[in-house]
Amino acid sequence: SMCLLVLASLAARCAGLRIPSAREVALEFIVKKTSASPGSRALEDTESFARLRDSRDRAFARMLTSTCLRRLGEIDGEIGQFYESPELLWWRRPAHSSQASRLTACVLRLGATQLRHCDGVVDRAAVHESVELAKRVGANAAVCNAVLRKLASRAPVESSPRLLASTWFE
Repeated sequence: SMCLLVLASLAARCAGLRIPSAREVALEFIVKKTSASPGSRALEDTESFARLRDSRDRAFARMLTSTCLRRLGEIDGEIGQFYESPELLWWRRPAHSSQASRLTACVLRLGATQLRHCDGVVDRAAVHESVELAKRVGANAAVCNAVLRKLASRAPVESSPRLLASTWFE
């Protein structure tokens, strides 16, 4: 299935001799969690997380994934202002979607998480690192750059319980 191809691609990138970045580990986990495949493990149980040597990288990966998943409806709502994709409606995703569009949506989610919820990350750095991550994993870097720059230039949308729990109301 497409999910297995995406996960295999990300796992191959993270399992090489190179130590993955915290953002790559977070991306791999977000792709798993927003896919239809059952049995996603905890972040700490993944092989790529175990390869992170620095405790600060581990903490950053934990914070990124937990914040992104906890605020997924809100984040997808903000991204959806500038980028329309069925991938952002992950609970209603079409059966056939491209690997690049799934990765693009997940990179956008991580970038938006950094822009809106990571006080220690400068907006320019969040956009730059997200675009570089998109290039490394085969996502659409130009779309990531455009959407995240627009998002960074605008004030955050006020959070609502409906957006935070959007999957329960649909």
